[in-house]
Amino acid sequence: DFIRREVIMDIMCNLGVNFKKIEDMFDVVFEDYFEKELEELTELERDGLIELGDRRIRILPAGRLLIRNVAMVFDAYLRSGKELKFSKTI
Repeated sequence: DFIRREVIMDIMCNLGVNFKKIEDMFDVVFEDYFEKELEELTELERDGLIELGDRRIRILPAGRLLIRNVAMVFDAYLRSGKELKFSKTI
């Protein structure tokens, strides 16, 4: 899925995602397309790893060490049911 690849690349390379950029590139509504993923990210936001707001996701300094965990939220191939499988990131 090209959309997911672009989001993951933005997270890993740019430390965040601009929703409008993805919407313009792929003609989707980001919040609709990634509704479940955005819900999952609220826990990472509570932990101080990311910031959600202004139609973007921003990786905070504390989240840089766990950036792969943030990106994996968007990786459909790692999902089995509702659980995420995390690789060793540390």
